[in-house]
Amino acid sequence: MWTAVALVAVLVGYPLSIGPAHCLVCNANTAWVWKAADVVYSPLACICDRSETATRAVFWYDSFWDDYQVRRRFYGVDLPPGFKLESMGM
Repeated sequence: MWTAVALVAVLVGYPLSIGPAHCLVCNANTAWVWKAADVVYSPLACICDRSETATRAVFWYDSFWDDYQVRRRFYGVDLPPGFKLESMGM
């Protein structure tokens, strides 16, 4: 019983954690945090590489965690509120 609960928690929690993790990584903006996130989320990145639907779902979910101030600092430009950056190839 507890094994099933833990398995469901991991299978649901792992993909849902990418939004907060992305926000954390952008706010921390240090190399080791970026590298750790690359390692932790590489399975999800592989799934997105193989599925356009998965990619769109991840980008859609991640948009809820988008921080205008971080985006502004990261890209070095003053983007107006509500402006959406389009990813390459999408």
